[in-house]
Amino acid sequence: MAKAKMNEQKRKINTKLILPVVICSLLAVLIVFGSVMGIIALVKELGSVVSYGGITVDRGVASYLVSTFKSNYSGDDDKYSEALDKYIRSVVSAAYLFDKTVGLTAEDREWIDTNTREILDYRAENNVSRFNEISKNMGFTYGDFRAATELLYKARTAEEAIYGVGGSKLSGASNAKYCEDYLATYSHVKVIFIRTEDKFLLDDKGNRVPDGDGNDTLIDLTDRECQLVQDDIARIKLLIDNIKSDGDEQMSEAAFENYYSKYNDDPANRVNGYYFKDGTSVTEQFREEYPNMIDTALSMEIGEFDVSRDGETVCVIYKYAPTPLAYAASSVEHFFTDFYSGASAYYFAESLELLSGDVNVKDGFREIAFSRLEANPYLRTTLGLGLYLDYNDN
Repeated sequence: MAKAKMNEQKRKINTKLILPVVICSLLAVLIVFGSVMGIIALVKELGSVVSYGGITVDRGVASYLVSTFKSNYSGDDDKYSEALDKYIRSVVSAAYLFDKTVGLTAEDREWIDTNTREILDYRAENNVSRFNEISKNMGFTYGDFRAATELLYKARTAEEAIYGVGGSKLSGASNAKYCEDYLATYSHVKVIFIRTEDKFLLDDKGNRVPDGDGNDTLIDLTDRECQLVQDDIARIKLLIDNIKSDGDEQMSEAAFENYYSKYNDDPANRVNGYYFKDGTSVTEQFREEYPNMIDTALSMEIGEFDVSRDGETVCVIYKYAPTPLAYAASSVEHFFTDFYSGASAYYFAESLELLSGDVNVKDGFREIAFSRLEANPYLRTTLGLGLYLDYNDN
């Protein structure tokens, strides 16, 4: 009995001793692992010519990026350095955002591996040594090419990973305030389109009547109607001249709305007006028919008015403040067909601009940038993968 009790005490003592030993061993492994990872990160940093937040670009990868950029650049020679600097900073910043937000999945790595192997097969008959020999004068190896492809893949897919396809992750009430900041970059205007020779045929409810082809029906103005239109244009211009002569560049909304309600024969936009932004699909469609109106609307400040003319159409324009959540209203949905994709590009570019200034571009990269590297013959294939980011200045 005494012997059994003694053995039980020994077991407890051993357990007490073993647990701290195990913990210490685990801590030692973690410390060693952390030290190794820290050493690896330090080595990468020391061997890099560009770095930011754990993203490092060594000489080989930089040579690939520079030679590819040289092959694609078609801007002015005196802007080459600035364009290349913007390019490398944007690539590294975008890759950093990708890693921070999602990171590479097994599917991503498979895509990169598959496509780099296809290029190896296409350009060097699946022979790494031959690939390296061909690329020697461009300063990179197949390993560098593989690493550069991964970096560019991250940079190229970062926006979609963060904001979703077409900016889909920005939709919804939770992002309303976020999107309103982007909406403020639109020009919200109401426009009186005064046609001086014809007018739209309207039904009893004030809606435009389509013709046999589905287009809005236009009918000629009578002589009397033409005279009335010219009289009204004269009155509007006199009103504008009087406001300007008083030194007030702003027109009262009441005065404008009086004419707007009379001449606006487009019920869908009678209340909401129009939302224009340079480059958006709807704005460019309007520009085809009313280029002067669009240019004027985009240059105005809130509360200002102006008059433009395109062909036989006189446009009186008044700019309002954007209406919150206007992009979500079904009545003006056709003005925001690319709203979320535009917001995605807008905020992504803003993020890159914030980060790119802190990217560490070292002298080693500038040496490569102005070295006699040959143009990259793999450019066509790289462009085919959709990996190249274009930063030409023209």
